[in-house]
Amino acid sequence: EGVNCGGFGATNNLDEINVTNLDNLNDFERANQLAFAVLRIFHYIFISPESWDNSSSGLTEAKLKELAEDDIYNAIQLLDLSATEEENEDQKDETGRLINALNRHRIKSGGPRHIQQIASILGHLRALDLIPKKVSHFTKLRSPEFLAKEKINEDGLNTKTTIIEMGAGRGMLGLVCASAAAYSWGNTMVSENQQKPELAHKELDIEPALNIDPPKVELVLVERAGTRAKAETKIRTAIKVAISDAKNESSNHFCSVTRDRYIKNQRHRECLALDRVAVTRIKCDLAHVDMYAALPFLVSSAGSLSKSDHSENDAAQKQKRKTMVVAKHLCGAGTDLALKSLRDLASAGAIDGCVMATCCHGLCSWKEYVGRDRLRSLFCGKVGGLSSFGENDFNMLRRWTSASVLDGDAKQPNRQKSADLKNGNDPSDGNEEHNNDSVEIIGRGPTIFEVAEELGLKCGGRGIGRACQRLIDHGRCHYMEKQLFKRHNQKEFKVTLSHYVDASVTPQNALIAASRIK
Repeated sequence: EGVNCGGFGATNNLDEINVTNLDNLNDFERANQLAFAVLRIFHYIFISPESWDNSSSGLTEAKLKELAEDDIYNAIQLLDLSATEEENEDQKDETGRLINALNRHRIKSGGPRHIQQIASILGHLRALDLIPKKVSHFTKLRSPEFLAKEKINEDGLNTKTTIIEMGAGRGMLGLVCASAAAYSWGNTMVSENQQKPELAHKELDIEPALNIDPPKVELVLVERAGTRAKAETKIRTAIKVAISDAKNESSNHFCSVTRDRYIKNQRHRECLALDRVAVTRIKCDLAHVDMYAALPFLVSSAGSLSKSDHSENDAAQKQKRKTMVVAKHLCGAGTDLALKSLRDLASAGAIDGCVMATCCHGLCSWKEYVGRDRLRSLFCGKVGGLSSFGENDFNMLRRWTSASVLDGDAKQPNRQKSADLKNGNDPSDGNEEHNNDSVEIIGRGPTIFEVAEELGLKCGGRGIGRACQRLIDHGRCHYMEKQLFKRHNQKEFKVTLSHYVDASVTPQNALIAASRIK
């Protein structure tokens, strides 16, 4: 119990006794210091790190005041990779490929905005080579002679893919990523056949892919509470449909079929192969789950493949494994708990990549936060210029993050939604983003809008709020790179922070991506 609690880094600051009392609502002094420190650090990390030298940065308060909200937002690269998942390769003018597949399987995805986010995360997994690149919409005909000549894609045959979704809820992100991976692995098991045009409309004898049966993609869903319309239901339905289709055809289903009929059968699968997914749900709070004990096969596979004394033949006989972790809008401290829960698997070399969309920074906790040491070093170093940084300061930063999700010129949160969220009720029922606009009224201290107006900051409260979000995420990136995925005192992973969709899709659009350095 509580095995993943505690965050990372010292919780107390030796100089906290000198921190200005933040309980006084009229006390702007510390808030003003923090606001300028946030802008200096953000500028140092994301805008112009080379401008800092051993003496002075030359970044005066006057220059910080001129920093606009767009300057802060555009400092983070936008990498929306959703378009390639929606595009039909055979019909370039036709889009909605993923949407059509979701509709065919009657998967409740939460609406167009959620589909775009899921598609972009899937695109990032492909960009990191964690799952195969997207293949053609139509599977081309292949002859057994050609397959034997070109040989089978050994990576496809020997690779077992495991996708772990943290804070999964219904598991729709994991379902799409796993079924897309299963479809891609199945279609990259063999090389494309360069068939002759004159054979295009003739009936060809096609063996059952030389008895190739690609391994199922393993989907592991970690969620503390039960839910309806789960991913498991869709997978079971898809398996039943696949079995029924197989019974309705002869055992030589792939023999003596026309090209048109073959393409029609493949078209039915769209871009998702739900029947090629094996799902496991771990019902446990992220604070308590022991991923090492729950998934021992990941550790054994990683251990057998990491030894250097195996011969090439032995290694070839062993099944390769790719394991990746995904999360979408894992609220507040949930992201930190999820990262802590992966430490034993990561230390064993059992994780190949991690893609997490963060959310609800206002619900973070100093006690559970994994980037404490990093933030303290920044705020108390030459860049931040503060004499101390502790829990009170962090609590003010996390409250300020709520300003980034307010609409337009709004300066006050929706108090009805605030009460619902505080009581554990989500009126959106999963169809809206977790815009944690409640946290600005939780706790005491100056609001970020008051601070921005007092200091005359061009970026306003929204700009400061977004900068606070990215600094909290930066602390997590630093923990992942320097602690979680660092083995044998060597840096093995590259960790990046980007916007995976535009802010018009969701204001909570930050994505942390980690992958092995090649």
